[in-house]
Amino acid sequence: MVDSEDQPIIGAYASTYVGSNMRWAVTNLDGYFTIRPLPVGTYDLTITSSSFDTIKLVGIKVKGDGIFFLKN
Repeated sequence: MVDSEDQPIIGAYASTYVGSNMRWAVTNLDGYFTIRPLPVGTYDLTITSSSFDTIKLVGIKVKGDGIFFLKN
């Protein structure tokens, strides 16, 4: 996660649901986060931070183990 000036957004929460269970992570010093385990499927991701508006990314497809970089 980076802001409009390409600076990392530290401490933002990223969350999604696997069935009825919420999975979440917090961005690190570089603005990255990892949510696992995530089975193959389609997810909606919500990102919140006290300094920015909430972002919701809908329909993110996870096809298997791997690293995904999202651009919005």
